[in-house]
Amino acid sequence: MNQEQIPGQNVDPFDLFESLFEGAGTGMVLFDLQGNITRVNHVFVSTLGYEAAELQHMNYLDLTLPEIREQAEELFRKMADGSIPHHQTRQKTIRKDGKTLEMELTFSVAPDRKGKPAYILGMAENITDMVRSEKITQVLFNISAAVNSSKDLKELIAVIQEELGRIIDTSNFFVALYDRESDSLSLPYFADDQDHFEVFPAGKTASAYVINKGRPVLLKEEDMERLEEEGLIELVGTRSKIWMGVPLKVKNEIIGLIGLQHYRDENAYNSDDLNMMEFISGQIGLAIDRKRIEDELKMERVFFMQIFENSPEAIVIGNRTGNIINVNKGFTHLFGYSKEEVIGKNINDLITPAELKNETLELRNIIDRNEMFFLNTVRNRKDGTPLNVSLLGSPFEVNGQELTCVIYRDISDQKKIEEKLMQAKEKAEESDRLKTAFLANMSHEIRTPMNAIIGFTELLSVPDLPDEDKNDYIAVIRSSGNILLKLIDDIIDLAKIEADQIKIEISTFRLNQILKEVYAFYNEEILNLDKKDIELIFEPGESDEFFITSDPFRLKQILNNLVGNAIKFTEKGYIRMGYRRSGPGKIKFFVEDTGIGIPEDKHKLIFNRFLQADNTKTRKYGGTGLGLTISKKLVNLLGGEIGLDSCPDKGSTFYFTISTNLGNATGITYSAEPAGLDKIDLNNRRLLVVEDNPANFQLIREILRNSGADVLWAEDAASALELLQEQDHQVDMVLMDVQMPGINGYEATRIIRDRYPDIPVVAQTAYAMAGEREIAMEAGCVDYVSKPIKPSQLMAVIHKCINGSR
Repeated sequence: MNQEQIPGQNVDPFDLFESLFEGAGTGMVLFDLQGNITRVNHVFVSTLGYEAAELQHMNYLDLTLPEIREQAEELFRKMADGSIPHHQTRQKTIRKDGKTLEMELTFSVAPDRKGKPAYILGMAENITDMVRSEKITQVLFNISAAVNSSKDLKELIAVIQEELGRIIDTSNFFVALYDRESDSLSLPYFADDQDHFEVFPAGKTASAYVINKGRPVLLKEEDMERLEEEGLIELVGTRSKIWMGVPLKVKNEIIGLIGLQHYRDENAYNSDDLNMMEFISGQIGLAIDRKRIEDELKMERVFFMQIFENSPEAIVIGNRTGNIINVNKGFTHLFGYSKEEVIGKNINDLITPAELKNETLELRNIIDRNEMFFLNTVRNRKDGTPLNVSLLGSPFEVNGQELTCVIYRDISDQKKIEEKLMQAKEKAEESDRLKTAFLANMSHEIRTPMNAIIGFTELLSVPDLPDEDKNDYIAVIRSSGNILLKLIDDIIDLAKIEADQIKIEISTFRLNQILKEVYAFYNEEILNLDKKDIELIFEPGESDEFFITSDPFRLKQILNNLVGNAIKFTEKGYIRMGYRRSGPGKIKFFVEDTGIGIPEDKHKLIFNRFLQADNTKTRKYGGTGLGLTISKKLVNLLGGEIGLDSCPDKGSTFYFTISTNLGNATGITYSAEPAGLDKIDLNNRRLLVVEDNPANFQLIREILRNSGADVLWAEDAASALELLQEQDHQVDMVLMDVQMPGINGYEATRIIRDRYPDIPVVAQTAYAMAGEREIAMEAGCVDYVSKPIKPSQLMAVIHKCINGSR
């Protein structure tokens, strides 16, 4: 260009170029054809941070990133040979301080006068902020889209990490959510090269520091060390070269923070990054909060559906008119319908019995008042069978739609339990009433013989009492004492039976012998009771050599109870007792009387404890009502059953069976008790009585007063052992009380047997129960006598022991 080519202007073209080059508002640079910088303007200098002189010694390739230098070199070759006269591009350029700028570059080839390429003119515009804004806009758009497309919060945060990675380094990135109540941070997302956390106390962590400040924080290593020294933060995890935390705010409330860190490059982040993160953190916070709420709602829906479907209760969701919207598996299982059969149908038409339609109207009124209801009622299954159920209903509203939830629970078992409890309550009340009646009767039965014993004992002290009266009084006292003893035995037996402590002692014996003993005892009892109009008959079913194996003592106890009852309730006629074989290994016994009989409705009751056919206070016949109860328990223990046939005013027949081994046994293990002795000669004999009760010792001494025996007394086992040592083997026999303070009778017996094996020891015990004899024998006793002690039996035992020991 020359001056003549610019009409009306007197301008030097060179001056014009200079003016345009230096005054341009964009960066200008001249390159030779090899890409060497020959000239730059002040905008280009300030953009790249170099001095103009520095740039004039550099090549274009020095300003490009290594990965694009090969492309740049190719571009300049083609522009130099004229194949590309003009080129425009965007690329990253390196500043002097090492930062990377986004530049928009335009290259044009300037020809010489011959039209050949002479140099290359470049225009460079810094578009870093524009590109960053574009990226931020795109990142925010992608994050917003991810709120809807991501399946959960963790996936959303992964997208946030990836999108932010387009702008800054997010290789070590986490999101922490803050809980003020627990002052803790939970980390739904944590991507880090060094550490891994899921939750930790906020405390004085750098994250808590950001939350408390309420603004973004950029900390280099020295900054963190300074804050630690000042006590403002405490290190959690691996120390990094640089750490950045940006609070996440929703409606001016901090819900957590985004954290980024770099372990090697302390310049990985700068203030621009901090400002950018602060700018976009609001939208990120909204996205995270929305997704968190969605996840919570989703979890609630899943949780509700899990509870709804898997609840053992039958649940129905319907509208206010009763039309079914949904039912769970519990409903289909309980009522027998499939879900498809009931959806859209009216619940009351399906399961409410016709007779309870008014009930549903009442429930509808309660629902219309938005009130809950609960009741026990009846509903029908699909097959029409009725079902006891409880109903718990609650109206609620969802998105303006008024709905009702009703829970049905099968209470059939509960109803049965309630009925059983009611029956048990009635039985308990009846039992309590019977116990009260029993105790009143027991008091009467105890006080009656006690009254005779005490009363006639007082009369015996009257001076000059005739011998005839004295004998009568003694007979009454003896009879009343026997009645009282029988009563006590019955009570103890019942207690042992109910505690399952009674023992069956099996032995082989002549069956007729047992019945003959019962017959002989009650034949005499009939005479003593002055019941001369009664005949007692014994009908043996077998010969006297017929043996069985059972418990002879318990068998005799059962027969005594039945025969004694028959005598008590019979005024005239007969009482027949006997037995017959009743199949293999079975014996059937019977006791038949012509007494008052028992009404049919009382046949089963009389075997129950505390019950009698007549429980009134005006009853004619005495007794505790325990005899038949004990007999039934004992019969069961002997492997049999007991029953009766009876008719009022005609009499009764009680019968029972026992299991036994039958045959002519050779070994006999039972024999009748030896007959008592009225007198015994114990001259020159010395007896030691070990008894802690003075009255009991006095009784024994009086029994033996005329026997000639020398009777010694020891109040306890220790005194007895001292006496034995003093007597130097001059004691003929020891009568040992079983229950004493300190060393009991059995322990003392073992010591005596060990030291003085030739001295026989006889136990005297108030535990007159089956098995007591065996316990005494095991301790070393040669025999035992039970309290109350009968003089004749005591003398018989002493006679047997002393004769056998000398």
